[in-house]
Amino acid sequence: MYLIFAIAGISVLKFTLNFFRLIGTLFIFHIFKKQPSNLSLYCPFATSLFNSAGTQKIIISTIRTNGITQATKDYISNSLHRKDSYHALEIIFQKTIGVYMFRMLQSINPFYWIFLPKNILEHFEIEIPDIAKAIINLLYWLIGVIAAYCLEKYLDLYFQDFFPYIHDMLK
Repeated sequence: MYLIFAIAGISVLKFTLNFFRLIGTLFIFHIFKKQPSNLSLYCPFATSLFNSAGTQKIIISTIRTNGITQATKDYISNSLHRKDSYHALEIIFQKTIGVYMFRMLQSINPFYWIFLPKNILEHFEIEIPDIAKAIINLLYWLIGVIAAYCLEKYLDLYFQDFFPYIHDMLK
């Protein structure tokens, strides 16, 4: 029972975290579309949201002064105020919103939790053969079944006298 509460708690936590990141991204995107004069204030927030979603991108921008062209590299989230990166930023915002929506749905999807080891390996970009992924998933399921059986036996032993006592109290 505790295991179910732990999984439900982790699922709710993951859903809530991604929900608030989605709200933050939508808020920054709304401000970005208005193009206010103080848009540079929101660069750290956009950087944090893009990094969390994995959609951060490095762009090369060129500036021509006195006949000399100078190129600089910077994170795209630090270029919120630049007109030449508007289209690229709009695409990055849409991708970031999509990532957070996908993660929210993933947190309540039972297939995500059934194949949790495979998803963890993919998250950390660990490449192993498909047969090894299947074996790891089988071990995960086997450990889950054994843990559920042991937990049931433990609870039966621990609460053996508890339920008859409650039953007698309610009579």
